[in-house]
Amino acid sequence: YQRRVRDRVRAAGESGESVSMLNFCFTDGDICLATKFVHPPTVAAASLYYASGSEFAATANDGDFRMLQHDKRQMCHIVSSEPLTTDVGDWIEVPKNTLLAINEHSNLLLEPILITV
Repeated sequence: YQRRVRDRVRAAGESGESVSMLNFCFTDGDICLATKFVHPPTVAAASLYYASGSEFAATANDGDFRMLQHDKRQMCHIVSSEPLTTDVGDWIEVPKNTLLAINEHSNLLLEPILITV
């Protein structure tokens, strides 16, 4: 993926684009990859958030949906451009120029996207 991002940034520069914003989300049903990327890095990136927990469900007291934690396992992940609920404690912003990966075992990993153009 690092090479593909680098190639896209180079192509954008060659076409005269001054800024490349590359937020994508891909899945094959087993793994999920999402990117939050902007070049040059001095430009603000588009937003990307994730929430992780045991389940995403309506709460008993008010019916609003929340990411619930029943134990330490995080078997439910949501990736979105903005937080989907008003409880900001459920949501973590993905850092700029980062790949978010969720594997088939429900492990969530964040890896910096490091490119030189």
